[in-house]
Amino acid sequence: RGRTKTGQLWAYARDDRPWGGPEPPGVAYVYAPDRKAERPIAHLAGFSGVLQSLPPRRRGSTATAAIACSPSAAACNSPSAE
Repeated sequence: RGRTKTGQLWAYARDDRPWGGPEPPGVAYVYAPDRKAERPIAHLAGFSGVLQSLPPRRRGSTATAAIACSPSAAACNSPSAE
């Protein structure tokens, strides 16, 4: 008792409007009671598409990463930095 528990709140956002998508933008928030790597892996099970990741903000940094995923692949392709 009296100890702080550390979890994570994941936000998965989608906005296809810049590419002419007909659906409105949306976001799903998923809570994980810990920081284990298998949590986001489980969240994204069956997902196919492109994931974009925002790196931790660092002064002067403009880096982004995109990862292509497929449900039939054992793992996502390696991230590519721009």
